Amino acid sequence: MSDEQRDDRPEVQTPDVEALRHLHDDTRSAIERGLDKHGGHASKAIRMVQVNGVVISIFVAGVTQVEIHPNLHVSLYLGAALLFASTLFALKAYRSQTLPIGISLSEVEKIDRNNLSETQYLYWYTHQYYPGTIETIKNEVEQRNREVEYSIFSFLLGILVIAVGILIQFVLV
Repeated sequence: MSDEQRDDRPEVQTPDVEALRHLHDDTRSAIERGLDKHGGHASKAIRMVQVNGVVISIFVAGVTQVEIHPNLHVSLYLGAALLFASTLFALKAYRSQTLPIGISLSEVEKIDRNNLSETQYLYWYTHQYYPGTIETIKNEVEQRNREVEYSIFSFLLGILVIAVGILIQFVLV
């Protein structure tokens, strides 16, 4: 290879250990924020289950105590179905999900076997492990968030349909 060809190639540099440490800290913080959001959505989901339980109990108690105009059954059944759908979305959001937290035993053994230096370890961790982990957590957080949003939307729509039914009940009676 001539000297001219060698000069055209980009120089491969050894990563700076301090920069890799900062990158490691930043990516670790991103994972922690993702896990916090994931847990926050679980809390919202369980609150939606609780609220739905209270509202459905009040709804059932009220429906059994008053005479309902036959034309309103569809509205009330639809509202009740939306409340149950809201509960199901919330339960789906709350369900246990496995998230990658930490490296596997086989990866630890691989690191030990290859006797990685700190620089090599940090490079592997920040370029191989973290990107996939962050993407997985991001996808799970987004999925759980959608399910909580569906639960809230179904709940509000169910309340609206029931409220309209109750208002119509007063007009018809």
